[in-house]
Order: sequence, then structure tokens, then C-alpha cells
Amino acid sequence: MSKKTSRADLLAADQNLIDGITKNASKLPASFPVGSVTTTPAEVVTMLQGRITTGKAVILAESARTAAVAADRTTRTQSETRLTAFRRIIIAMFLQSPDVLGDFGLAAPRPPVKSAEVKAAAAVKAAATRKAKKAPAPAPAPE
Repeated sequence: MSKKTSRADLLAADQNLIDGITKNASKLPASFPVGSVTTTPAEVVTMLQGRITTGKAVILAESARTAAVAADRTTRTQSETRLTAFRRIIIAMFLQSPDVLGDFGLAAPRPPVKSAEVKAAAAVKAAATRKAKKAPAPAPAPE
């Protein structure tokens, strides 16, 4: 038997076993040993039908989950702009009251942290600007 990995393939394989047992019931022994237990073809069919039932339940649950996730994503996407604006309004209204912002699960924005490279580049640029402002203005060209 080849390896079947998808749930649909597994369900189909179980159904094929049921069909084979049903079609060839007269050719099968009434019971046969499996390890230390004796079983019948009817018990095997019952077991396979249970596997098919639970497998189909999984497929339905996966479909329901997929639909629920898609609905949640759509709802969140559609409402994100309005909620972002609302959060900003709340932050602006209660910027000086961190306890009230905490009631909303929000916090006041922190000032951005500049890296050492950005600060060094700004210092070089400021020095160049000061030097340019101190330099004497060029003499006007004669006409």
C-alpha cells in the first residue's frame, strides 16, 4: 500500500476497505486473530466507519475554522483605520493622565530614540552649518 498523507486520501482508503469487506464478505473468515484479540469483519467495518466519521468531523471543523479566521481578518481590516484614529484621540485627550490611558490599555508615546550614528551625523551637519554662517560673504562681482 502506498503512503497516503491527505485526510481525503485516508478517508478514501478507509472507505475502500469497507467496500472490499462488504463485497467479499462471503470469502472472509467469520473471525480472525489480531494480536491477542479475535475480531470479525463486521467489527473492522464499525471501526473504519468510526474513523471516517471523525475524519469528516475534522474536515468540517477545519472548514469552519478557515471561514472564521477569514471573517475575523476581514472585520479587523475594515475596522483598523477607525480604531487607530480612536486610539490616537484617546491618547491626545489623556496624554497627561497615564492612569486613564492605562484604563484603555494604552500608554503615552515615548520619544523616539536616536542611534549614535544619527546623533553623530547631526553634530557634523550642525558644525558645518555654523561654519558656513561664520564665513564672510563673498564680495560682489564687478560689473
